[in-house]
Amino acid sequence: MTLHDIGLFDNGILNYYRDYATPIEQITISSLQSLQIGLHFPNIYIEGMICDNQFDMTGPRLICRIFLNSTLISSNIRFTTNIIHNQTNPICQFKTNYVNEFVPCQFIISSLECSSISKTIKECKYQRPLNTFSHTCQSNEHINVFLVLLCVF
Repeated sequence: MTLHDIGLFDNGILNYYRDYATPIEQITISSLQSLQIGLHFPNIYIEGMICDNQFDMTGPRLICRIFLNSTLISSNIRFTTNIIHNQTNPICQFKTNYVNEFVPCQFIISSLECSSISKTIKECKYQRPLNTFSHTCQSNEHINVFLVLLCVF
């Protein structure tokens, strides 16, 4: 049984951390398809998706370098938008010292612009959903990142 099951989990807490809470100590990658990241705050961890606004090829290159823990930059990195890879709504984790819940994923980054010299996602320009007044993320604006491996025999 979870705190959500007995009615003690408040979605307002989740929304606060998704939209407003600071400081973000670290941003990690939890999945490539669909692209999900984790925001780390003092004593809080929340996963969610990145909206495809401002997303170009520098983002997937950085994400693959981080995810694979490698300096290799492959020209065989691809990304798509508007396709849910497994055709189901992804589930994300929300964790505090007292709560460890799995909830439907929401967008926690509304735009991500990385430069070719970025080493971490925190070094990229990013906005959180409520800080983007000109555009809100729709359910079809998520990203999938693919690394195509070529084997030569």
